[in-house]
Amino acid sequence: MEGNVFKERAFIEKFRAGEPFLHMGFWTIYLLFPFFKSIGRKTPYHFYSELNDLIFGLIVFYVSYLLFFPAKKN
Repeated sequence: MEGNVFKERAFIEKFRAGEPFLHMGFWTIYLLFPFFKSIGRKTPYHFYSELNDLIFGLIVFYVSYLLFFPAKKN
């Protein structure tokens, strides 16, 4: 039983170490998806509009994350 708990804690620590990269990957996809979607269409890709959308999305996501999932104090 204790071995499983140790493995679970090790997994959580590895996940926490890689979490910033997961967030960066998600937000990069969020920014670039409309670009890939606009390829082959007559609608142009407006980078600054998408960048504005990304910044607004970041603010809303992380403020709500901090409000609904506050960090536990040890």
